[in-house]
Amino acid sequence: MTAKEAYISMLTLFAELYKYPDKDTLKQIASGAADKELRETAAYLALPPEAYDRRLQALHTENNPITTQYMKAFSGIVKPFYPPVESLYKPWSTDPNAPDGKGRRRGHYMGDSALHLKHLLGSHGFAIPREYENMPDHLAIELELYAYLVDQDSAGAKLFHRDHFDWLEEFCANLQELGEIPFYIETTRMLLHLLAKDPQCYCDGKE
Repeated sequence: MTAKEAYISMLTLFAELYKYPDKDTLKQIASGAADKELRETAAYLALPPEAYDRRLQALHTENNPITTQYMKAFSGIVKPFYPPVESLYKPWSTDPNAPDGKGRRRGHYMGDSALHLKHLLGSHGFAIPREYENMPDHLAIELELYAYLVDQDSAGAKLFHRDHFDWLEEFCANLQELGEIPFYIETTRMLLHLLAKDPQCYCDGKE
């Protein structure tokens, strides 16, 4: 395995963790397979071991399964809630003539970052899944596209890393305010450690 392959593997796993948990994801978490993959690839990439020492498996419990945590954190069935969508954390548009007076206001879907993601996905031949049509800058989609760029376009990956992950610290802080969603707080903390390094460290594909 190369460093690039390990990095892409972690990005792909994190992308799955930000989607609504399906049977495969639940099985990976409950069995400890996701924890094993994270620890092994983190060690391979020389990431700080203490950043990956807490087991996600232990944060998915009968009384508080990750399906419940997902709904509380992201769905809006209770408020406040904080979907992992970049547009919500940034000014809606830099265009001074933006419609409806949105302009520099935050908290709206389909802002500039979403339009950029839509453009990038289309230019690389990817269709936007139906459930993400109104939020192409959802973190799961961003991580999948970023993983592709790491593999295929190192310069593009570096730009993407610079432009599209600068909202995650605020996102993580918001999750910590909610409480009772330890799985997603810990997942986001782990992701921030992974993204802390310049992607060029991994894009060259060396062993």
